[in-house]
Amino acid sequence: MAGDERDGAGAPPSGSLAERPLDQVLRSLAGTGQSGILHLSGSYSSIVCLRDGGVYLAHAETGPSLRQVFVSAGVVGEAAWDDAVGASRGGAALVDALLGAGAAPERVQRALYEHTVSTLFELLVPNTNQYRFGPGEVHQLGSRYAFPIDDVLSAATARLAEFRDIARSIPSTEVVMAVVPRLPDGVPQLTVSAVEWQVLASVDGRATVAEIIARVGHSAFTVFSALHRLLRVGALERVERSGTGR
Repeated sequence: MAGDERDGAGAPPSGSLAERPLDQVLRSLAGTGQSGILHLSGSYSSIVCLRDGGVYLAHAETGPSLRQVFVSAGVVGEAAWDDAVGASRGGAALVDALLGAGAAPERVQRALYEHTVSTLFELLVPNTNQYRFGPGEVHQLGSRYAFPIDDVLSAATARLAEFRDIARSIPSTEVVMAVVPRLPDGVPQLTVSAVEWQVLASVDGRATVAEIIARVGHSAFTVFSALHRLLRVGALERVERSGTGR
C-alpha cells in the first residue's frame, strides 16, 4: 500500500501506521467529516468506525466480543442479546435492536464508549500495522452513538500513561494471582466494584491474567486496572510458578 495516497477529501485512504500514527489518521478523517470504517491489519485485525467525523465503535478481534461487552456490562441479558442479533439480521441496526429489546439508552452508550476507548488504548501503541479506509461502510452495530474524536483519543492516551504504572506490578498477561487468606493489618474491610467482583471471582491461583480476561469478557485495560487495585490494597498476591521465572 502506498503510505501517502489521499482521496479528494484529504483523508489518507491507505498506508502504514509506521509512517502515519493512528491518532493522525483518525484526526485527518475526523477533520474532513468522514463516514466509513478504518480497517487495521497486521498481527490481528481491528476496525475503527466513523460517522461524520465521530467514532461510534473501535473493535479488535483479540478483545471481547460485542456480546461480551453488552452482557458483561449488564446492558442486556443473553436472551435479549440473541433476540437483538436476530432482529439485526432483518436489516435493523444492532444498537436499535438492543434499545427495542429494552436496553437503557444511557447504558448502551456508556458500554460503547468504554469499549471504544479501551480498544483505542491498545491500538494507539506504536506498531507497523497497515490501514485502509472504506468510505461509506457502516458496521452492523449502527452509528446512533458517535463520540467526538478528541474525547476518545484523549481518554485512550490517558490510559496509556496509567498503564505504565500498572505494568510495573503486572508486567504481562501470563502473571498468575491468588486471593490472600486475610487482608493486611490496617485494612479492616474492602469495598469492590461490580467489575472488580467479577475479576476477583475469576482469580483462583492458577488462571493467568489472559485467561481471566477471556472469562470475564471485559477489556484488557479494565481487567488489568481491577487486578492492580486489588493487588495494591493487599487482597491479591502474585503466584510464583516453577519454571516460569515468576
